Amino acid sequence: MSIKKSKHFFEEDFIETTAEVSDEVYPQLPINKELKYIGKKIPRYDGYNKVSGKAVYTFDINLPNMAFARTLRSPHPNAIIKSIDISKAKKKRWSFRNFDF
Repeated sequence: MSIKKSKHFFEEDFIETTAEVSDEVYPQLPINKELKYIGKKIPRYDGYNKVSGKAVYTFDINLPNMAFARTLRSPHPNAIIKSIDISKAKKKRWSFRNFDF
């Protein structure tokens, strides 16, 4: 067992924490030269696309014949929905299924 100290910033102050840590469970890391990622710069290949708005996310993709869903919730907290009138939705040509829970 060894005693480890760490400092972290919390609410405008540095707080120093002391803990007793098992060396068998948490062995000490090798020096930074031998590590693959810690202490090294990692290139962000998608960084420019994300900050410029050019990145494509799954929300941005529209496939042919893609189905969409809508959730209808009660405007009142803790209320129980007794029924929903879905007759207008059934008349639409794009409405193919309605689920009631």
